[in-house]
Amino acid sequence: MSIGVEKLEWKYFTEGGANIILTNKHYVLRVRKTSNKKENKKKVSKIFGFSILEEAEFFKHIIRPLFYSTDYLTDIQCIPVSQKFLEQLKMDIDIARPDSRKIREINMKSNHVQLIPHLGYLKGLNDDCIAVEIKPKWGFIPYSKHINTEYDFKKQLCRFCLHQITKFKNLKIQEKSQFCPIDLYGHCTCHVKFALQCLFKTPQNNLHVMYRAERVSLDVLENNEFCEISSTETLIDILVLILFNDSLGNNKHEPPVKVAKQSYCRASSFKEHNQDCVHMSNKGLFGLLKELQKLDSLDIENIYKIYEQMSSKGSLKEKLFSDFSSTTWNDVLKSIQNFDKKADVELIEMCKYLVSGTIKDLTVIITFSNNPLYDQYSDLKFVQYNDIKYYYQIKIVDIDPKYVHNIPFYYQLDKEILTNFIESS
Repeated sequence: MSIGVEKLEWKYFTEGGANIILTNKHYVLRVRKTSNKKENKKKVSKIFGFSILEEAEFFKHIIRPLFYSTDYLTDIQCIPVSQKFLEQLKMDIDIARPDSRKIREINMKSNHVQLIPHLGYLKGLNDDCIAVEIKPKWGFIPYSKHINTEYDFKKQLCRFCLHQITKFKNLKIQEKSQFCPIDLYGHCTCHVKFALQCLFKTPQNNLHVMYRAERVSLDVLENNEFCEISSTETLIDILVLILFNDSLGNNKHEPPVKVAKQSYCRASSFKEHNQDCVHMSNKGLFGLLKELQKLDSLDIENIYKIYEQMSSKGSLKEKLFSDFSSTTWNDVLKSIQNFDKKADVELIEMCKYLVSGTIKDLTVIITFSNNPLYDQYSDLKFVQYNDIKYYYQIKIVDIDPKYVHNIPFYYQLDKEILTNFIESS
């Protein structure tokens, strides 16, 4: 059902490279930004190449089939809006936006916005809920045989840990994080708990906590009691219980996930297991995310070569990569789901790499509450901690398609990360 978004009140929440995020008590609005007019033409820059409607088609034709319509997905509506509405939004939120982001404004030519339910609440009820936003990043160690032997260390270190060196050098972060995504995707509760502890210690931009749909600082958690949670350690314990419960695969639409050998990152600071350590299954969200991320089987080194070859032949047609209901993308889905071999293997592999990029970049939102009123909802799962029931849901957002012409950008970034690691060793 369409919602009259122009009649609702909206406030600034956050923004990324492509979208500004606005909220009210019930919904989240994603508004498209313009391209960067001041970008450095001498440097390969990231391009945001899809419209709101194309992103919706990607979600419908690619993401939903890959997730087998699981409960991890949320409803997304594309709502037409007027230029007058966008102009008013631009004025209303200008003071709240960081100066560093103002290089891109609201795109006045974008005549649609995305509307999704506010995931800071359960069941849309304005209640005492805690929501934890996590960007889990890459959950696997690259394994491609196409990786240059000079960079064999890529097969021992995760991308996140490698990237920390470059971010620190470029002053993007003030200190390196001990968080390692491989621990978060780990096969036991000890690894997961350690990963979350590191993430809470140095969240950077990969962790946010909301209470009653408003972001709160982690310091506030230590000085207040929300949902009978009075410390970050208690919050982490509950998150581990939720992720463990989810790993067992209670989803009624549970997709098949291959059992993969656990890999470890050489840079992880994880030391030892404790006596309460429990093995985690791989049937939940994180097991599925890891398998879909591993669609990046050729590595950017080889994907870039394919891109250059196709580009020189003039076969990188825009329509090939933006028409998500096309035969090409249908072949991609078949290749992912059934391992069908198609004639144009290189094109299929490039598309699979782009899908992998989407999964590597998404956000997981875990929302929970100890309010007994949620007991009436049979579709809500719960965990128990200190004899208190915590009802929860797990959703994924920021599921945007990756633009094929960003492959040179990904390649250059990879080279920069590898060079910086070698220089720091």
